[in-house]
Amino acid sequence: MNFTIDKQNLVEACQNLDVYVHGRKVATLSRLDCVYTLQYIPEAKQCDFISITMPTRKDPWRSSILHPFFQMNLPEGAMLQGVIKKFGWTVASDKMVLLGLAGTSLIGSVKVVPSGFPLDWRITPDINVEQLMHTPDSRSYFDELLDTCLGQGISGVMPKVIDPERSRCTVLGNRWIYKHDQDSGGEANYVGVCMNEYLCLRAASRAGLQVTDCAISEDGHTIALKRFDRAGERFEDFCSLSGISGENNQKYEGSMERLAKIIDKISSLRETDKETILRAHVLNMIIGNGDAHLKNFGILYTGLDDIKLSPTFDVVCTRAFNYTDSPALYLGGEKQWSLSDDFVQFAKNDCGITPARAYKIVEEVINGVNATMSDIAKAGNKHEWFREHAKMMILLWNDGIAMALDEPPPDEEEVLSKYKMSSPMMPEGEVFGGGGKDGEYMSMFI
Repeated sequence: MNFTIDKQNLVEACQNLDVYVHGRKVATLSRLDCVYTLQYIPEAKQCDFISITMPTRKDPWRSSILHPFFQMNLPEGAMLQGVIKKFGWTVASDKMVLLGLAGTSLIGSVKVVPSGFPLDWRITPDINVEQLMHTPDSRSYFDELLDTCLGQGISGVMPKVIDPERSRCTVLGNRWIYKHDQDSGGEANYVGVCMNEYLCLRAASRAGLQVTDCAISEDGHTIALKRFDRAGERFEDFCSLSGISGENNQKYEGSMERLAKIIDKISSLRETDKETILRAHVLNMIIGNGDAHLKNFGILYTGLDDIKLSPTFDVVCTRAFNYTDSPALYLGGEKQWSLSDDFVQFAKNDCGITPARAYKIVEEVINGVNATMSDIAKAGNKHEWFREHAKMMILLWNDGIAMALDEPPPDEEEVLSKYKMSSPMMPEGEVFGGGGKDGEYMSMFI
């Protein structure tokens, strides 16, 4: 079933929304006089809770803002710009309409549809993976996908689409997310961010973090990321878990200590998960990832007794685009590129990890980052448009390693000559596994 979407019937249909978990209707969401009300239906069971922060109960969950769990699924960036272009700002600024539009493609097992509509009211076409990933120019086809997948429930600045779950993609299979970087639809220039993310995820996996399977297209401008929300699992980010909307840059107002406290409170794998966020913090400090905010950490769960951190995602060397970028979250009340005393105290007091173990993690992350330097050089040598960006990444990562070891920054010329690359201009302003038992990585496109 596929409904014709126009401005008038979309707004009218989304005045009241039905909420489903595992394909069963469990609640309704409405708005009256600027108050959002989530009401579980009488038949909802205890296990039908929509969010850890909103367990099943008879009384409604009311809020003066759209509940953070639903906020985390609203389209952002290029996807939101597409909604504005098609329907206008009035529609795009209405969160109920955005949620109704995005609700069938949310990450996890929760779905939202206009009241009375079937779950399959929006049908998106199958994605031609061969055309997207194995052609010299993926831009034109991706532009078509953005239009047909308009309003999908996936946050972030970059243009991205979700492969429909029913799709039969013979090259990479279904349940994939695709991002593209040649035209982000905004003023900022993010060309190269897909290759950047692909390489950062390689480093993350080699550094001991669990990451999802991913691939980079032949032209280097599209990255495919396998969805890690398997059937039956739900996803929730740390904005939702913290009870904040993520609007007005609230996602940058959290701290690493807060992450550890939430994990301590809800995780079924407390020790493992706290070591994971410590390892992720080390990686972000070394590679210069200033976008590791609250929305880029999340949990997966099937029930309250089965909660764990999701695989690492959205890892980017942001300093290659903005050298003056700062870390996204506070540590010790500050945001600085450092692994000094505050880091050791965080490991010991908040994560229960000894200084010796913390420094061992630093060593393991450095090894993973070092092992990926040649991949960066290889990508820069293959794609001329990525060459200067690759040089910046190599220099930034070497500086990050020196910082972690409390050593002076290495000589730029010596670093780049090691990889047969010359000094870069200053910036303005393949499939591999997710770290399985054998730890092997299969490179196809680089």
